[in-house]
Amino acid sequence: MGQLFKKSATFDEYKLTHQLKYNFKFWLDHNLCEQGAFFNVTIPTSGWQGFDESRLMPVNDPRHTEPDGTFCVSGAMIWEGRGKEWVWESGLVNVPSQPIEVSGVFVNGTFHDKDDTGEFAHIIDYSNGRIVFAGPVDINANVQAEYSYRRVFVGFADQDEFRQIIREAVIEQVEEFDSAPGSGLAVHTKEHRIYLPAIFIQPDEGNFEGGLQLGGGQIRTKNVILHIITDHESDRDLLVDLLELQDQSRITFFDLNKIPFPLEFDGSLSSGALTWTQLTTQFKWKKIRIDNARSSVFNPGAQGGLWRGQVRYSIEMDFGFFD
Repeated sequence: MGQLFKKSATFDEYKLTHQLKYNFKFWLDHNLCEQGAFFNVTIPTSGWQGFDESRLMPVNDPRHTEPDGTFCVSGAMIWEGRGKEWVWESGLVNVPSQPIEVSGVFVNGTFHDKDDTGEFAHIIDYSNGRIVFAGPVDINANVQAEYSYRRVFVGFADQDEFRQIIREAVIEQVEEFDSAPGSGLAVHTKEHRIYLPAIFIQPDEGNFEGGLQLGGGQIRTKNVILHIITDHESDRDLLVDLLELQDQSRITFFDLNKIPFPLEFDGSLSSGALTWTQLTTQFKWKKIRIDNARSSVFNPGAQGGLWRGQVRYSIEMDFGFFD
């Protein structure tokens, strides 16, 4: 019988690249929250130019239709708040106040619980920072929610958001809320918009360094690049410094093939969702070692606008004979 593939149970299981991508995203999201990198929005919260940030903005999205399947023309089913993603984590240790778990939505001053049914039944899409109603809501309605949004978006370098950064995506968010639905930035749904500052994760080249121990096993190295993009120099410098300081860290990663994902496919919070700390405790995979963290920065060119930086990690992982 010929030699079978090593270290792979099935074709469809998550392998090293995905393990690194998602573990680094969860690690960054969690630790940025522990650094206080989120904003709590209560009713009311005064933002730019005195605008109430608790008030959500209607967005037209042709993927969401009326119950009969026709395009939604009588109102909007999607109502979004500030930021690309809303915070779902709880039980943070180092912050003066915990992020807000969204419990429902107000429509014209009347509260509707997240578990309510009927006219204003809805889901809370944490992934895209929005409320998605089961049916259209009049675009002139006053829709409000209390939530927390992340100050730093963490994504992947193979996402369209990274490959196709467009200048209008860095216009101050206040302009979105002054636009009619389907105009301005609202032409692009949140899946296709970038919110800065942002970190994009890119697993890069790697190799096997040598044997782990007598009897089998290997030490594997891999480079991971963290691309930092901001519209303010101070944000770029802060994130570069913060990430570079993680040199020599030893971090336990979870097994992506075994964890229950905290968010459902529609962005809503799973029942009993586990935080990064709980996932790495209950579904331990590897302890990785960050060595030789190094950074570089790129100032805006002639057109200006974006401040960019990179932090590159060399990481080591131990693989036993049966891993």
